[in-house]
Formats: sequence, C-alpha cells, structure tokens
Amino acid sequence: MTRYIAAALQFEPAWGEKGRNLVHLSALIEEAARQGARLVVAPEMVTTGYIFGDPSEVAPLAESIPGPTTLRLGELARRHSLYLVVGLPEVDEERGFYYNSAVLLGPSGRVIGRYRKTHAFPPDTRWAVDGDLGFPVFPTELGHLGIVICMDADYFETVRLLALQGAQVVAFPSNWLGQAPSNVWRARALENGVYLVAADRWGSERGTTFAGGSCVINPRGEVLNYRERGDGLVLAEIDLDQVEARPLARRRPRTYYWLALDSYLWKGEETFPLPPGGAFPVAVFQIPPVDSAETARSVMEGWVKRWRRELLVSQEREWETGEAVNLEGMRAGVFEDHPIRERGQPLLSTTGGSHENGAPGGAVSTVPGNPPSAERGYPAPPPLFLFPGGLFPVSPDGATEALEKADLLAKELGAYLAFGMTVSDGTIDQSQRETDISRTGEFFPGTTLAVLVGPAGERLVVGAVHRDDRPDSPESEKKGGERGGNPNADSPRRSKREALPPSSVYPVIDLPLARVGLLAGHDPFFPETVRILAKQGADLVLAPLSWGETGETFLWAERAAANEVYMAVANLPAPWAAGRSAIYGDQSRRERQVAKEGAQAVWLTVSTREESFCRRKELLRKLRTQWYGPLLQDRE
Repeated sequence: MTRYIAAALQFEPAWGEKGRNLVHLSALIEEAARQGARLVVAPEMVTTGYIFGDPSEVAPLAESIPGPTTLRLGELARRHSLYLVVGLPEVDEERGFYYNSAVLLGPSGRVIGRYRKTHAFPPDTRWAVDGDLGFPVFPTELGHLGIVICMDADYFETVRLLALQGAQVVAFPSNWLGQAPSNVWRARALENGVYLVAADRWGSERGTTFAGGSCVINPRGEVLNYRERGDGLVLAEIDLDQVEARPLARRRPRTYYWLALDSYLWKGEETFPLPPGGAFPVAVFQIPPVDSAETARSVMEGWVKRWRRELLVSQEREWETGEAVNLEGMRAGVFEDHPIRERGQPLLSTTGGSHENGAPGGAVSTVPGNPPSAERGYPAPPPLFLFPGGLFPVSPDGATEALEKADLLAKELGAYLAFGMTVSDGTIDQSQRETDISRTGEFFPGTTLAVLVGPAGERLVVGAVHRDDRPDSPESEKKGGERGGNPNADSPRRSKREALPPSSVYPVIDLPLARVGLLAGHDPFFPETVRILAKQGADLVLAPLSWGETGETFLWAERAAANEVYMAVANLPAPWAAGRSAIYGDQSRRERQVAKEGAQAVWLTVSTREESFCRRKELLRKLRTQWYGPLLQDRE
C-alpha cells in the first residue's frame, strides 16, 4: 500500500489515571478509524502522564510489553485493521528496569515491536533507564516504520539511523515543551526525505506546560496538517512515492568519523584547548553577485566601510569624549543601502585598540577629541565580515591571484573576510586541505569554494564535500540509488576526498577569541557537517552560500540550536538565490538577526566567554555515540 491516511492523536492525559486515560484514548483511536486512518500515533507516556519524581511513583503504572494495555489497544487495532503506535512506561520484569517506551501494534492485534527512548529529557532521568534496543525499523504493509520519542528528535542521528535502514515513515510520540510544530521536526523529515507523524500532548502537568502542535510533515519538511491545542486528531495522506532517496544518496559517510567521538564527554578544555573567550562583532552581507574578483574587492570594501560608519555614528558621544565603546551595549544591528567606495578614496584606518579578556565586550579604540571621520577606530580584536557564496566567478588559473588579493584586502582593512567564489572548471586537490592556513600558495580550485582570510595572513579555503545533485543545480551529478539501494555510489571524486582524515575535510581555524568552522556549497543541508565542526570545538560556523531553496532556509537556525554554535549565513538575494541571510546565536536568549529582501546587512556581537552557550555545549554532552557507528558506514 503506497497511499493511506495517518492520524496523529493530540491528547492531555490525567497524571496517574491509567484507566481514565485509556477510555479517552480508545475513543480517539475509534474516531481516527472512522475517518479512514490506517496508521495512528499517540503521544509519549499517553497512558499515565509523564512527570514522575522517582521509580517508586512510576512502578504501579508501568507494564511489560506485551501487557494489559497492549492487549486492550491491540484489540482496537485488530478490530479496525490499524497500525497503532502508543507511548507508555515499560518495566523489564526480569531486571526491574523502567523505560520510556513506545509500542507498535499491528492489524493482528499483536505487538510488532517496541522502541525505548534513548536521549533522556530531565524528567526521564529520575526514573527511566536509557533505551537499549537501538533504533529498529519495522517492515509493514504501510511501508518501513521507525519510532523516535520526543528528545530523541533533538539529535539528528536518531532519525538518520532509521532512514539508513530504509524507514519511510517515522512515528514520533512526544511531550514537547517548545514551539510546535517545531523546525526540529521539519528538519528531521527534510534531511532524511521521510514522513514524520508527530503526536504531541498538550496541557499542563505538575507545573509543566506542553506545546501541542501535533502534525504530519512530508519528506520536503512541509507541515501537511496540524492541531494547535486541545484533544483531537490530525489526519493527512502518506504517499510513499514521495519519500526522497537523494538526501541519503549524497552523504559522504567516510568523512563522518567525528560523529562516533565523545569529544564533549569532558569539559572542552580537557579534551582540546580553545582560544580565550571574549566578544567581537560578526556582520553578514546579503548582496548580489558581481562579475569579477576586482569588482568584489571594491564591493566588499564599500560594505565594510558602511558597517563601520553605522557603528561609529551611533556612538558619536563616546567618540567625542574618547571613551571606549562597549560592544555588549550594541549587540546587534541591521542596515541597508549599498555605498561602494570610490577607487580614489583612502582605505579605512587599521589603527585598533586592545582587548582585555573578561571585559564586558570588545573595545573601539579612538583618539580623544577626534570624530570618526578624522580617525576611524576598530573593534578589537578585528571584526569578521561574511559575504555570500558564488559572489564572483574565477577561472582555475585566476583562483590563486584572487585569494592573494583577498589576503591583501583583509590586511588593509584590519578585518577577517569570508566569502564564496565559483570556479569555472577544475577540481580541488584534496591534499591541499591538510595545509588549511599553511599558505603554500598552491591552490587547485573546485566548483564551489568558501574562503576565510585574516589581517595577519590567516587563510582557510574549503570546497563543498556534498555535491548538490538537483536538476537545477550547477553542481548536478549522477544520483545515487533509490531508498533501500546504495546511496553512496562513488562519484569520480569521492574516493580521493573520503580517504582523507576527517579533520582535514571539515577543518576549523582558531582566531583570537573563537574557533571557527567554514562550510561551502550545499554542505549545511547535511546535519553531519555542522555537528562535526561543533564536536571539534567550533564556536562560530560560517556559511557563504548561494542557496536557492526558500523552503529549506529554516535549517540554518536548527543547525545553530542543535549544535550550540553561532551560525552565520550569507546568501545571495533574490532572484539569484533565496536570501534570508542571518546570524543565529543563543536560542535561549532569542539571539538572531535575519536579513529581509534585497541588499542588506545584519550583525551580531558574538560572545565566546566560558559561560557562553557555545562553550558549554550542554546538548553535545548528552549524545549517545555508542549507537552512531552505522552513520560512518556505506549502506550495502
């Protein structure tokens, strides 16, 4: 059966009242069957409620699987020829362990399989043992079904493991607290090309309020139907012919070694040293492409000049008195216009102030009594300016010269510059990746390059690891296999690239106050890339892009939040690409600056102090890497 109706049940269970909850749950299941549903998914811990203080509280309510609850609900599944996924507390009677589990019941009324939650949310840790069954996929007449539970979805690895085993539909029982439907849920569907049936509870329990927002999401990450609040059903059609194989076909698993490492099991500095913390501004420029490297140089100069003017004019009083400007007092900004410096005008001064670690923010050095127009100061350490990918074309023979001129511009401006350039032909010699910023002067350009240069001669150049094989993509190449086949069919370039140590494929660079990663082309679509940079200690990930899919730009915020990094994305504006250039920071503080239509710039003060979210990386400390080995392997 390739087409059928799926139903996500939204329900507020009464804490501890299993009998009452089963009556109401059964009524909703019956109604879903009457409306034609073949797959019905109920929320996490729907039979009992969720928040328990210790094992003794859950003990009277937990059951074995099979058990009384599965027998009762199995009869409903049999009567209506349903596949039913239900969340409940499970007890392993032999060992006495309790699990936050979900069971899959089939039209026979019997248990097909179960899944035990693997990534615990705080209430789980008071009573539930981490799941020990892995991530099973169940073949059914409705397609290959997988299950993840609530917090599991915050970790891309969970649904990726299911998809790699052929899952086409993922049942997602949840007790979600944040915004719902969530972009996290959409990301899991889109990046794996699967359907996600999200059944979330709503209401309150023991002082905690749950989000609702149950929904069905298609393989393009689009919400087909949802319910905001209240008990009820969300129904939508599943069309297995829409399940998308290409996201898996374009993976490069032999470059993913870092996914198996627990680099944040201990505090970062105990695993690898990081640059000292501080604060510095990062500006993102959303501007059209230009026709040459020389024009790009002029355009970048003009935008940098404009940004400095905006910062300094807004602090005129401090300039007049000679006081230092506290960047923490100007955390973010946005401005438009496109003034380009005339070629005869002098470059901005490179006079800069000093930065003391632990101060409230970076300082702008000034000469007392001189206004900005007379003496232009700089935030110290140098600011970082990010421009789009595909900003200008260059021939293979001209690539080295273009990079050298970018080096000079960064030195003249006293700033870090990041941008992307399109090379008309040729390939990157991947052995040069290992030089990173060693300045050999020998570069062999590929189709899509991302570049970071600095005022002290720093240089990092990376090429796209994942090729974009969509029909309208300039990087289009032959597709891999269909779902269930081999998505890792080698391209002519693959074997050479993937033979490299992973750290040379996804390099990071240490700037004065931050460790920075750089991505090119369509690499941010693949959650493995940002995860690997974050696990190497990246505070900030730069992505100069020419991204044309408007419906995918929400991924950038998800990548920042999931990996606890600042994510700066500079994209070409319409009609060249989708725009939406942005800087995403600490999600708990709602730090984000997003460009609107047209040519525009946004900026944000990046903080990398010890207490910053990007240094703590609490989510990365909760990874369950013992299950992630298959992510590094080619599918047979």
